[in-house]
Amino acid sequence: MAQSQDHQVVRPKGYRPRIVDAQIQAYLKLFGAIEVSGTKWCGKT
Repeated sequence: MAQSQDHQVVRPKGYRPRIVDAQIQAYLKLFGAIEVSGTKWCGKT
């Protein structure tokens, strides 16, 4: 039997929300892991 896990999002002080944050959260709920790819220093962190 699978258990539902609710994870609380923890963001560092001074974090500026990104447009993609909601989409990332939705994908994490569906798949459990995602890959964010892009060039260096483009804000993937």
